[in-house]
Amino acid sequence: ADAAAELIAGKGARARMHLEKAKVILAADSDFLGFETDAVRHARAWSQNRKVENPKSEMSRVYVAEPHLTGTGTMADHRLRIRSSQAGDLLLAVAAELRKNHGSAIDVPSGADGLLGQPAQLDLDEYGKKFVAVVAKDLAENAGKSAVVVGDRQPAWVHGLAFALNAALRNQGSALRWRVDADAVEAGGLADLAKGLESGQVSTVICLDTNPAYEAAGALGMEGLLAKANVVHAGAYRDETGKLAKLHLPVSHYLEAWGDLQSSDGTLTLQQPMIAPLHDTFSVLELLNLVATGNFVDGYSLLKGHWQAAAGSSFSDRSWRRWLHDGVVTGVPRPPQQPDVSGWGKVAGAMKGRATPGAWEVDVRLCPKVHDGRFSNNGWAQELPHPMTKLTWDNAACLSASTAQELGVKNGDMVQVSLEGGGSVELPVWIAPGQAPKVVTVNLGYGRKELGTVAEGAGFDVRPLQGGQNPWFGPGNVSSAGGSYELVSTQDYGTMKPPTYMGMDYPERPLVLEATREEFA
Repeated sequence: ADAAAELIAGKGARARMHLEKAKVILAADSDFLGFETDAVRHARAWSQNRKVENPKSEMSRVYVAEPHLTGTGTMADHRLRIRSSQAGDLLLAVAAELRKNHGSAIDVPSGADGLLGQPAQLDLDEYGKKFVAVVAKDLAENAGKSAVVVGDRQPAWVHGLAFALNAALRNQGSALRWRVDADAVEAGGLADLAKGLESGQVSTVICLDTNPAYEAAGALGMEGLLAKANVVHAGAYRDETGKLAKLHLPVSHYLEAWGDLQSSDGTLTLQQPMIAPLHDTFSVLELLNLVATGNFVDGYSLLKGHWQAAAGSSFSDRSWRRWLHDGVVTGVPRPPQQPDVSGWGKVAGAMKGRATPGAWEVDVRLCPKVHDGRFSNNGWAQELPHPMTKLTWDNAACLSASTAQELGVKNGDMVQVSLEGGGSVELPVWIAPGQAPKVVTVNLGYGRKELGTVAEGAGFDVRPLQGGQNPWFGPGNVSSAGGSYELVSTQDYGTMKPPTYMGMDYPERPLVLEATREEFA
């Protein structure tokens, strides 16, 4: 989203969604209520328009298009199964429907005509076509009171397309708000680091509470590249990167460290220790200052000194204590800036690199329990059931029932999942309700080695399925690998037919129980 915002409105531009007044929401591959940026804030804002307090109350509506059932998908009023690679084309189809049948309701911003007029490369069935028509009609009737939301995993051009749609629907200033982050720093990604290591331009890497050897996409070969460099690692675990490092330092947990943070709307807050230090360690802030200046200063003094300089003459011990009490920094001079939102044509240029869809699509996601693996050595997180599949201690290859039947596999059967131009992984099947056909979804964060007793042996490492350009989804293939693996699920809710237990075959439960008042009595 940040890359798209800077593409449209220049360096430091940031776009932020606000759903408090949104009567209609279209979510394209976005779990905005569950596991994405600002999910807690979005859930609170969205829920305000779902309350029915009297006969005249109106509920907002949510349309969700996604490949894998998410928490947001379970709350959808209408849901469409699509591939992640089709999210942008779905938005183009909605834009075409708006322009064709609801032109008077929209106001396309100057320079965005070429972007919103791009043809959609999307072959929809009858339900899909009806979904697009109904969404467009509902958005048009609620122009200025709607929102188009795109998931974090989508490329910049799809986010830019969503911003253009919101602008055309007169949602700028309400659902879509812009600002400038004057402190934004230009930084490359892990792909840029891999190029630098491969070319020899980068020879020393300092990793502060990060684990690029595991977190980088498998296609980048980061583990092998870091093994040839001088690596200094500071982290809570001697993890994959720590084992490659020439020097490894333990760091303080964030709950025992001082620091500061900035929210997506620019609000500044102070991070205070919640517990006394457990060990004789230093925080990331203290180590970063040591690397930058050669001097050691404790975290409290660093933090207070920084904000004293930022506040200038308005700083006092009383204001400092107030900030610590309230948790929010106020009164610091920050010149208001609004970006120039005019570079819509640049988004159209970014669309030219669209990938061609394959017969299958590999869909890689962060795990709602162990994230990218940072919590994989936490027994509570491993024992916690996945919110959708209800699996514990493992990840799996999630397939739709029709796709599994076509492959001739069932829950627990081993399959080989491969990424086009990338690696392959063998892992067990889990048939998931709401899964898009010919899409296999896998969760990151598993298959760790020698990290700790909890993480050891839990799940399968799916990093080889992450591409270098797009680590989240891409064309691939799935085939039966033979053999089986026992998966443990706490709840089977994908069918109304109870399993046979101790030789007893239970009848299928009806979806709806219906009876007259006399029969019920």
